[in-house]
Amino acid sequence: MINFKRHPQRRNFNKGKLTIGVFGLRFALAIVFLVSVVGSVLFAVQIALASSRMASLNLEEKKLILEKKELEDKFVKGDSLLELATKAEERGFYKSDNIVYLESEKKVAKLP
Repeated sequence: MINFKRHPQRRNFNKGKLTIGVFGLRFALAIVFLVSVVGSVLFAVQIALASSRMASLNLEEKKLILEKKELEDKFVKGDSLLELATKAEERGFYKSDNIVYLESEKKVAKLP
């Protein structure tokens, strides 16, 4: 066993301070705290960027849905018989009052 009375410089070497490797405990805790704060800030920035991208995508989705509905309405309106009849009249076609058949009806199963 070492007698500390002979070596007073050893007796006061640590004097109640904990050390981790070369650095003190306070320094190590400060480093851990700073790393966690920087990590939190970077995480918050990434979340904000992701949410702004999501908001812009939602806005674009709403615009595309509205455009799809407008195109469907335009398609249905253009496909209706009334609209086709109006376009036909505008282009010079007219509805005939007298229907003329070129052939007589074919008789299929006639009894003698």
